[in-house]
Amino acid sequence: MKRITVGLAGGLILMLLAGKVNAFAAGGTAESGHERTGSITINYYDDADGKKSVSGAGFRAVKVGEARDGYDVYPFTSLIPGLTIDETTKASDAAESLKIFFETGKSLVTYELKTDQNGLAAVSSVEPGVYLLEETAAAVHHRASEPVLLTVPYMEEDGSEWNYDVRVAPKPVRTGDLKITKTVGGNAGDREKRFQFKVMFGENGRFPYTSSDGRSGNVSSGGTLELADGESILISGLLEGTEYTVSEIRANTDGYTTEMKNNEGRIVYGEAADCRFTNIKNSVPPQSGGSSQGSSPGSSKAGTVKTGDDTDAVIPAVLFFTSGGILAAAGLLYGRRRRHS
Repeated sequence: MKRITVGLAGGLILMLLAGKVNAFAAGGTAESGHERTGSITINYYDDADGKKSVSGAGFRAVKVGEARDGYDVYPFTSLIPGLTIDETTKASDAAESLKIFFETGKSLVTYELKTDQNGLAAVSSVEPGVYLLEETAAAVHHRASEPVLLTVPYMEEDGSEWNYDVRVAPKPVRTGDLKITKTVGGNAGDREKRFQFKVMFGENGRFPYTSSDGRSGNVSSGGTLELADGESILISGLLEGTEYTVSEIRANTDGYTTEMKNNEGRIVYGEAADCRFTNIKNSVPPQSGGSSQGSSPGSSKAGTVKTGDDTDAVIPAVLFFTSGGILAAAGLLYGRRRRHS
C-alpha cells in the first residue's frame, strides 16, 4: 500500500501514523468489506509524559476526501473543488481551501471536539474518509496548533490490520503575557499626563492588548502605547521565550526622574512579565540664607531697625561713630597742612 506524506512540521503529531496518511479501502476493512465507523481521540498535553494537560481547546474534524478501492494509485477523491489530495498535499493548503469553500455557504461532514480537564477529547461514529483536523479555539496561554490530515481508518505500521480508532497528540504552542504599569510620584508630578512607551518583540505579528481603563487593540513590535499614573496594559499571546524590551520615549525629561523595573527580558509560559515605570518630579524649594532685593544678608529690610533688637541697633551706631572718627581725622589732617603752608 502507498501512503501520502503530509506537511506536519510544527503542527499536530499523529500517534501511530508516523507523520503519514494511509490509504484505505472505502467502506470497511480490507478483509470483510463490511461498512463500519471509527473514532478520533485527542490527547493534548504540555509535556511529554502527559502529566500536564491542556484543557478547553476546541477542535473540528472536517471530512475533505473519500477513498477509492485500489492500491496501485493514491485512492483519494477530494470533496473540495480545486484541492487535490495526494503525496504532496499539505494540511495548511487543505485548511485554506476549506476556508474558501465554507465562505461560499457550503458544508461538509464535521465533528466538533473540546478537550476536558484531563486534556482529552473524543468523537465516535466517525464516517470513513480523509479528515482535516483543526484547532479552532486555542486554550488559555496557547496558540492554535497547526492543522493535520488524517484518515479513518488507517493501516498499522506493520501492515497487519486496519485501525478505526485514530489517536492524535497535538504539539502545544505555549504563550505568556507582558504587563506594563505606570506610576507618577513627587509633589510636582502630573497625574493626568500621558507617557508614551515603545515595545519591541523578538517575533512578528500583531498582539492583542487591554488596558486598565478599558481600552483595547493590537500592537506589533516597534509600536507605541500610552499610560498615565496608575494605569496598566496587558499584552497577550506572546510566544514562550520571546525576548521583549519596553522603553519610555521621553524618559528622564521635563524634570522627571524615570525608574524602570523588568523593562526587558523573556516571556515565560503561563505568566505575565511585570514591567514597571515610575516617574518622579519635585518642585525646587527656595534656598535659605540667600539675599533678596532691598535687603542685606543677615538683616531685615535696609535702613529699618527693629524695636528691641539690640543686634540691629548696634550696627548703625558703630557705622555712625566710625564715620565720625574718619571725618575728625580728616579735619585734623587738613588743619595741619594749612599751618605748614
